[in-house]
Amino acid sequence: MVWSIHGDYKLPQGFKASELGSCEHAIRVKGAGAETYEIGVVKRRDGRPGYTLLMDFWDGGYGLEDAIGKRGSKLKQAYAGRVAVKAAVKAGFRLLGQAKKEDGTLVYRVGR
Repeated sequence: MVWSIHGDYKLPQGFKASELGSCEHAIRVKGAGAETYEIGVVKRRDGRPGYTLLMDFWDGGYGLEDAIGKRGSKLKQAYAGRVAVKAAVKAGFRLLGQAKKEDGTLVYRVGR
């Protein structure tokens, strides 16, 4: 989930504006400059278990959006791929390889 502190999008369910800016953990993009925004990891507040990701992408997050994609699309794709590989391994498959296509799409090969 992403949210802009500048009011471009509504607040995530269960959050107040006064609570934004603090988190349980912050993810910094490797190799990013000091001015690049971080991704905040916070406990969900919508009644469901787990955590959610919050970021301010004003002005591209000063480089964050370039690294993780528009609204976190690259990050979400990478996470979904790793979850799929983990499920395949649990089902008895193994990771045979991974590659990135020219368009940035991640491809994982699994087999027995």
